[in-house]
Amino acid sequence: MLNGRVTSDQAKGAIAGRAGVGMDEAFARLRSYARERNAKLTDIAAALVTRALPASEIDILIGHRPAS
Repeated sequence: MLNGRVTSDQAKGAIAGRAGVGMDEAFARLRSYARERNAKLTDIAAALVTRALPASEIDILIGHRPAS
């Protein structure tokens, strides 16, 4: 398995590229998505990077807005 930080960086890049947002916003979306599902951020990042996350969940993650 990839290092957690490397995996998180790859996931942030994927989110940023697909959503057209900066890396900070991509991280905020990833963190919020994980928190709302009571999941580890690194687990969600790994699922995204390895394409184990279902397409419907990727769509939610890409468009996810952190709670204010």
